[in-house]
Amino acid sequence: MCSLHLTLTVSKRSSFYFYVVFQAVPVTIEEPGSNSMEVKLPIVRNAGTIGTVVVQWQATVNGELAVGDILPTSGEVTFAPGETMKMLWVEILADDVPEITEVRT
Repeated sequence: MCSLHLTLTVSKRSSFYFYVVFQAVPVTIEEPGSNSMEVKLPIVRNAGTIGTVVVQWQATVNGELAVGDILPTSGEVTFAPGETMKMLWVEILADDVPEITEVRT
C-alpha cells in the first residue's frame, strides 16, 4: 500500500465560474493482495455549469507519479455544459513493496 494523493488541476481552457472537487475525501483504498482492482472516484463540479470544463489530474506518492501503484497515473476529465459529476476510474495495482495506506485527498 502507499500514501496516494490525486491532485485536480483546472485547465487554462476552462471558465473561472466553478470549482471541482472529489465528492468525498479522504477515501482509504487497501491495495489488493494480488492482481489489481478498479476504483471509482466521483468528481463534482460546483458553483457553475456553464461551458466546458477540462480538469487535469495526477496520482502521486511522496510527490512522485504513482508508477507501479495505480493506472493511469494522470489524465483529464471533461465536463460538458450542464454536467455536474464525472467518475474517474483508476486501477490499483498489487506489488511486493510494503507501504502505508493509500488515501485520496
